[in-house]
Amino acid sequence: MEQMQKLRISLVSLDWLRPKDPRIALGHASIKAKLTQSQFAERLDVKDHSFNVNPSQSLPADLLSTAEEAADEILASKPDLVAFGGYVWNESYVQNIHKILATSNPRNTFNILMGPQTSYAPKGTLESFYPFSDIFIRGYAEDAFRDVVENMLLLRNERIRGVHHAGGHDDGSMANVDLNAAPSPFTEVIDLNKHEFIRWETQRGCPFRCTFCQHRDSYQKRSLFNLPKRIAGEIHEICSERSAVRDIAVLDPTFNSGPHYISVIEELTQRGYAGRLALQCRFEMMRPEFVEAVRRLITVNNAKVILEFGIQTIIMAEMKEIQRINNLEKVKFWAEQLHAAEIPFEISLIYGRPHQTVDTFKRSIDFCHELKPTTMYAWPLMLLRGTELERKKGVLQLEEGVLEEEGEQRFVEKQRILGGIPHVMSSPSFSKKEWFEMRDIAASLNLHEDYMLYIICYSLHVMNVRQYLPVVTLRSYMHNPIAIRVRKLSE
Repeated sequence: MEQMQKLRISLVSLDWLRPKDPRIALGHASIKAKLTQSQFAERLDVKDHSFNVNPSQSLPADLLSTAEEAADEILASKPDLVAFGGYVWNESYVQNIHKILATSNPRNTFNILMGPQTSYAPKGTLESFYPFSDIFIRGYAEDAFRDVVENMLLLRNERIRGVHHAGGHDDGSMANVDLNAAPSPFTEVIDLNKHEFIRWETQRGCPFRCTFCQHRDSYQKRSLFNLPKRIAGEIHEICSERSAVRDIAVLDPTFNSGPHYISVIEELTQRGYAGRLALQCRFEMMRPEFVEAVRRLITVNNAKVILEFGIQTIIMAEMKEIQRINNLEKVKFWAEQLHAAEIPFEISLIYGRPHQTVDTFKRSIDFCHELKPTTMYAWPLMLLRGTELERKKGVLQLEEGVLEEEGEQRFVEKQRILGGIPHVMSSPSFSKKEWFEMRDIAASLNLHEDYMLYIICYSLHVMNVRQYLPVVTLRSYMHNPIAIRVRKLSE
C-alpha cells in the first residue's frame, strides 16, 4: 500500500536570543503543540528552524544569523508551508527571507506570517508591508494556524477568523484561542529537564490601554487559564525533581490582574519553587494578599522574586498623551510596603515620548530614585505598529531614527528601515541633541554614585587595556555623566 505523503511544515523562529534562552521560543512551541491536537497530526511533518537575529551575543555557531543562510536551511527541508512570527526585532529578516523564498523556490510553497507585526497592521495594508507573503494570521494564532493546515490537507476553503489570504478581502478580524483547551508547550515541545530559563504565561491581555503598547486587548475578552487545569499542571512540572528550571520570566503584561495571580504564587510556594521569578506588575493594582504571598515565596522557599513596574513618566501632560495616568500616592505607598516586606522591585521609564523634555525626564527619575527601587531602567520610545501613538506620529511631529553601530544616527521613513529598530529621536519638545543627552542619562541609572567603578574604568582606559572591559561597561563609561566628570577631574 502506498504511503500517504505528509504535509511538510517549517516553523521558523527569528528571535533576539540571549545565551540562556531556550532554542525554541514560547510562541513557536505553543503553535507546534497545538498541531499535535489536530486530527491529522500523523499526516504532518513539522520541522523547527531557529535563528538568532541578535548579533551582539555569543551563541552556538549553528544558530545562523543571516537571511541567506536561514533561507537555505528552510529550502533544504522542501516545505509546503513556511510559518514565521513577525516582531519588530526581526522585521528585516522576515522581509528578506520571504523575498528569497518567493523568488528562488521552485516548489509551490506558501509563506504564512503571524505575530504582532501582522496582528496590528491596519486593515487592507498587509500586502503592502509583506508583498511576498501568502497567508496572514491576526491575533492569537494557535487555533487559526491549525485550521489553516487542516484546510490545506482537506483541499477546502473554509473561512477562518483572523486569517487573511493575500489578494482577498481583508476583514481585519482577530483570531482567539481557548488556552485551557490548548496543550501545554512544556509537555509537548519545550523540555523542562533541559532548560534553566523559560518564559511563561498565565494569562493574555491587559486591563490598560497605553497608546504606545500593542497589548491593548479587551480585558473582558482576555484569555485566562484555569489554574487547576493547566497552570497547576505546569507548576507541577516546573517544580518536579526532574526539572532544570531555575529562572522564569512571566510574560503576562500585568501579572497582578485577573482572578488567579495570587493562587499562582501560592501554588509555586507549595510546590517548593526556589528559583528566580520576574513578574510585570502595576502599582495601582497591588493588594496586601499579593504582597504577603510573594513574601512567603521568598522567605519559605528562598525564591528570588523581582516585581517589575513600568511607571514610564510622572509628568501629567506626558501621562495623558499615552493614556497612562499613574496614581503617584499609591505608587509611593506600595513601594514602602514592598520595602517593609523586603521584596525587590524594578522600575522602568521611557524617554523620547511626546511633550517630554530633558528636565521632565530628570524629574521622573528623581521621583523614582526616592522610591529606592532595587534597579531602575529607562528605554527609548519605539512606535510599534498599530499603536495609537504610531497613528498620531504625524500630528505629534515625532521623528524616528536608527542608531548605527558606530553610534551615528540617521533619519529615514519607517518603511525604509530594515537594518535596525527605529526609535523616536526628536519632537517639538526635544531635539536630537537632547535625545542623546537623555540616552546618556539612561545609561547611568543603575550605576548610581559608584565612582570607584568609573575610576577603575578610567584607569584601564588610560592604560590602553580596553580589552579587559566588558563592552556594556565601556559604553556606559564613555557616555555616563558620572564617568565624564571623573575623566574631567583626571585630565
